[in-house]
Amino acid sequence: VLNLRWRPLLDGPLFGAFGAYGMDGARTPRSKLQSDMAKWANDPAQAALWEAKPVRGEIGILVVPETQEWDYLLNYDRKEKPYPEAMWGAYRAFLENSVQPDWVHIDDIDAYDRLYFPYPIMFTTGQAKRLAAWVENGGTLIAEACPGYFGDRGHVGQVQPNMGLDKVFGVREDQVEFMPDIGDRIHFKLDGAAVDGGGFLQSYVLAGGTARGNFDDGRLAVVENAYGKGRTLLIGTNPSVAYYKSQGKANGAFFAELLRWSDCAPHATLSNRALFARVHEGEKGSFLWLVNPTRSAQATEVKLAESHGRLAAGKVVWPVGSTHDGGKIEVPARDVLILPLT
Repeated sequence: VLNLRWRPLLDGPLFGAFGAYGMDGARTPRSKLQSDMAKWANDPAQAALWEAKPVRGEIGILVVPETQEWDYLLNYDRKEKPYPEAMWGAYRAFLENSVQPDWVHIDDIDAYDRLYFPYPIMFTTGQAKRLAAWVENGGTLIAEACPGYFGDRGHVGQVQPNMGLDKVFGVREDQVEFMPDIGDRIHFKLDGAAVDGGGFLQSYVLAGGTARGNFDDGRLAVVENAYGKGRTLLIGTNPSVAYYKSQGKANGAFFAELLRWSDCAPHATLSNRALFARVHEGEKGSFLWLVNPTRSAQATEVKLAESHGRLAAGKVVWPVGSTHDGGKIEVPARDVLILPLT
């Protein structure tokens, strides 16, 4: 809880803002709630809760700083902003399919078994070698169009995918179109199921991989490949952009299929997709956080992975005074329900 002041501003256009208390310093419902939260959070009874940490997400979304920097240079004066659209679209797509996506820096990939690379158009030779070695050692990589198209210092590779990644993905580029302003016209199929594209388009010819889908005009769009102990799936456009622009109305089933393809088992499965789950584990206790961002109460059934134990009936950690009888769980509007696990 952060306030710039105890009492709101009394001067200027922001009068009445930035304080939990009234203009005269009197208590308000807001200050009462902040007081209750502070007393609860600092109570020694909550020590085990704060020592518990979120478990690692089932899938990581790859973050490469050079990719973001290059996209800024490439598209800073364009209305279209494919990098943030792809990153947020991918995060929402997995989150709304009942898994926990983690942002994973390129230096931290060894901690993860599966990664999704939403907008991989530029990174360095060293990073490409690191990624290839990760796949070769057993990692599962799903990448969107143009992986490493621009290499060191933004130099375009003469062979695409660039920097030896053609062997990792088992393809060679056929054609490429950098036209995000008309990306909404891109459509393809994965095993016969229709998917909307966006951002860029890159089609392929096989070079050891297996075809899994085509664009509507027949060009090869999706290729699966085995590389060392790992495997890859290359998608010749940015379906994450379409998910973002449609506010989740497009490509939900596609991202669910990616989770199935990558053998991704959720930490917690909820019957109500309006809620989000997080499992926190610690030496002194483990907890399930259920988040309700909506403006109405939401009920759900919960199925936990066996490794996380089960819900403990009885006392609820938050909201204070709540209980859980072992049936359907109701989470108050715009609130969090925290349940201990056994």
